[in-house]
Amino acid sequence: MEVDPAELEPNSIRRDRIRRIIKKENTDRRRAALPVMTLEEIRQFRMPYHEALLTNLEENNYVITAEYIRQLFRFQQQLREKAGPVSPLLARPQLYLSKNELNYLCDSVMKTEDYHNEENYASECEEMLQLAIHFAFSSEDWWWLGEQLLIQCLSVTKQNKSLDRRYEALGRYAYAKFLLVNLSSDNDAMYQLKVARKLANGQDWTTKLIFPKEVDLLSMKVIYLMHECLIREIETLMKTDNVKAGRLAVIAKKWAAEACYPQGKLPLLCCVAKLGDPKGICEARIHIAKAYLLDGSQNLSLNTLLLLRESAKEFNLPYYLAQAYRHLGEYFLNNGEAPKATSLLAEAFTIFHEGNYIKECDQVRNLRAITTGLGLFPNYLDLLDKTDESREYLMQLVDWKDSRKPFDGAEDIGSLFSVEGVIEKSKMELKEKLEDKKRSVASYQLHSNAKSQETVP
Repeated sequence: MEVDPAELEPNSIRRDRIRRIIKKENTDRRRAALPVMTLEEIRQFRMPYHEALLTNLEENNYVITAEYIRQLFRFQQQLREKAGPVSPLLARPQLYLSKNELNYLCDSVMKTEDYHNEENYASECEEMLQLAIHFAFSSEDWWWLGEQLLIQCLSVTKQNKSLDRRYEALGRYAYAKFLLVNLSSDNDAMYQLKVARKLANGQDWTTKLIFPKEVDLLSMKVIYLMHECLIREIETLMKTDNVKAGRLAVIAKKWAAEACYPQGKLPLLCCVAKLGDPKGICEARIHIAKAYLLDGSQNLSLNTLLLLRESAKEFNLPYYLAQAYRHLGEYFLNNGEAPKATSLLAEAFTIFHEGNYIKECDQVRNLRAITTGLGLFPNYLDLLDKTDESREYLMQLVDWKDSRKPFDGAEDIGSLFSVEGVIEKSKMELKEKLEDKKRSVASYQLHSNAKSQETVP
């Protein structure tokens, strides 16, 4: 009978051998369970993400995409270097470190390169425009990127003469809207709009391709933005040159009509004499404030109403002073600040009553009833909840229903806010908002060297 040599081994040696066998089996099993990584995945694990991304792009023959993204990296770095160490620009995210934005940008630019190689220039422009809009009208952190992409769109549409001029018109409209809305650069926006208007004149093009919520013709949207630019100039001129403001108002009204916006932002204000008259100025500010509110520009609406109040005081026009308080009350009512609205409407009612303006008194009285009711409603609901707890609260509710005897917490909410206090606080808050926007825009314009890049005529 043969004896297995392994059985003759000392116990310690046998245990070590068995342990090594088991360890090797476990190692092999774990190694087999590991995923098989591609070379691209290994790069992304070992290298900085943006470097791995660019290397992969070049290996996949997306050389143009890789070089364009490198240019954008360099462009942002130049902005940061020129900004200086204390600039708020340094607090904004960097493209090469922002994985989500970089992936989104890379995917879209790769599509444009594919379309270009296929000579599908229309799809190339559409993709580039949609990419530019994504960044140009998103967070302020990426405005610089959106502007560079818009400039690139215009460059592509100009170079390709066989391309439908619709894409150049859309690009110029989008760029003008960006300049007007984000940077308040009215002159540059007006230039782009004039070129876009010439291209879109007589065409049935729409802006739905880049702004899906817009349904009007491109020509109408262009003219409407031109009207917006002119309105801003008129508002500035009204402080210094009413005659010129009146002449421009005529043009603004004409453009508004062409854009199928018959009244525009200057209804009844196209008469030079009226704009030069104190009452005309007050009337103008009422309509401009309303128009801003309809457009959702709440800060501009509030600023215009505060200017209306100052003008009415300066020219000693009680009727328009009351109108200022009334519209300020409506403004705060729409913003859900009923107590502030109540005090302003009470002041408006007093002035209208002293001037014997019966119709206006009735209107303001109704508005004040609404604001007072909104202010009392939370306390009224609390009282209803308490009626189950004590008969005392039930009797308060009955007394208020029968004789309007005030219940606990039903004091005049308007008395909690003085008119001057509301006005001064509104001015301070508005000033802070406007200064924040000015600082942001100024910082962007100061450090952007977009104009040192390819000039777009």
